Amino acid sequence: MKLILLNFILFQIAWFITVYSASLGLVWFGPVFSMCWLYTHLVLHKNNWKVDLQIVVISAIIGFILDSMMVLSGIFSFSENASFGYPSSIWMVALWVNLALTLNYSLGWLKQKLGLSSLFAAVGGPLAYYAGSKIGAINFENDTHSIIALSVMWAIAMPLLIYILELLTLRTRTEVIPT
Repeated sequence: MKLILLNFILFQIAWFITVYSASLGLVWFGPVFSMCWLYTHLVLHKNNWKVDLQIVVISAIIGFILDSMMVLSGIFSFSENASFGYPSSIWMVALWVNLALTLNYSLGWLKQKLGLSSLFAAVGGPLAYYAGSKIGAINFENDTHSIIALSVMWAIAMPLLIYILELLTLRTRTEVIPT
């Protein structure tokens, strides 16, 4: 239980550090913090490191693709200070890494509830982007249009990530371990 609470707290801290530092033009600070958290996480969860690392990589790729699609379609853009990388920024990818580190832990309760995970993400995902816009890291062309598009994206992305996590977990459990 303590590790789940620690996971939740570190996720919140990582989000704030990453977004706030990006708004200040310190686009590498959040990703460096995220990599430190990733290392600590893998040390604390040695039994599950393989699945955790796989979902982190997959989440980073999916996140880069989805956020890039949103940027290219004009749903949001990066503030001048926070733009590093194209179409999506490195600090945005770090946020997806941070999210992946919660899927088996503080958000693990969503694993058997894909419908609820979709609803949860359809609300929470856009709210995080909206908060990022208020901090000054991203800009919306049209708040309503952007929130709706992000809501649809997250309603699909979260259950997809959870489904992939479950496949990775199942595959790892069924692998034959040599004696």
